[in-house]
Amino acid sequence: MKTIAELMEDYLFSRNTSLRYRLYPDSSEDIFGIGTYSCILDYLSKITGKEDMDIRVFHTFYEHKKSMVIRLGRLKDVFGAAIEAETIEAFRSIEKQALIVRNLGLKYEFNGDKKAIGRMAGIVRQIRSEEERIWSLAVEQIKRLL
Repeated sequence: MKTIAELMEDYLFSRNTSLRYRLYPDSSEDIFGIGTYSCILDYLSKITGKEDMDIRVFHTFYEHKKSMVIRLGRLKDVFGAAIEAETIEAFRSIEKQALIVRNLGLKYEFNGDKKAIGRMAGIVRQIRSEEERIWSLAVEQIKRLL
């Protein structure tokens, strides 16, 4: 359980989890965890309406949220009350919002409506804020078992 809590904190604080298992440090400037939201928002800000959007970014974003809901449900099944049902429901809400972002990206690809970009950015900001709050709660819930 301690490792699970540490991995969750790594995501929350945008730490490179793999550094803990390497003999030699990696000098790369990669972005991890919650820190990826800044990259997504930066990408959206650079779309002028004249070029295609790389929908893979938003599909991966949605798939990650979907897999996190599944993982948290599994943790609840295995460890009982460690993850509260309300926490999992909050993550499901985040997953639904991520699907909306992905779908708005698809809509932009079809009709080029620049308003979709603004809506996507707004929702991504909301998700980031909510996810930071919910991850903090989830980590606390896991740590209670330690």
